[in-house]
Amino acid sequence: MKPDKENEDIRTLFQTAHKQYEAFVPSFRDTLAASKRRQLPFTGRKALLIAASFTVITVIFVRSIIDHHKPNPETITAEFSRLTHWRGPTDFLLKTPGLELIETMPAIPSAMPNYGNLEKNPISSPGDVR
Repeated sequence: MKPDKENEDIRTLFQTAHKQYEAFVPSFRDTLAASKRRQLPFTGRKALLIAASFTVITVIFVRSIIDHHKPNPETITAEFSRLTHWRGPTDFLLKTPGLELIETMPAIPSAMPNYGNLEKNPISSPGDVR
């Protein structure tokens, strides 16, 4: 077979399939007209009543869940205390020689000396007589 003959056969098959599809599927105008004729089952007051009922039920449900799950202050304190003193199963591996140097904070003197005591007890010079 020649390539042109194969292309022509494929084109013919696609045209046939397209015609069958068009015969099966309704036109867009028919579909649009059918959708305009269809009425919604809930209109006006009935839809408003259903929406209001759903809203009231939802609010009651959410409030009951919120009221039911209010935490107890004692439980929160106990849980917090338990979490702050938690030790991992491998904490013993962190205990290395010289750990006390890492865990302790050296006492660092203040950067500015305290001269408050000098006002109360001034330093006397050798020439001062009291």
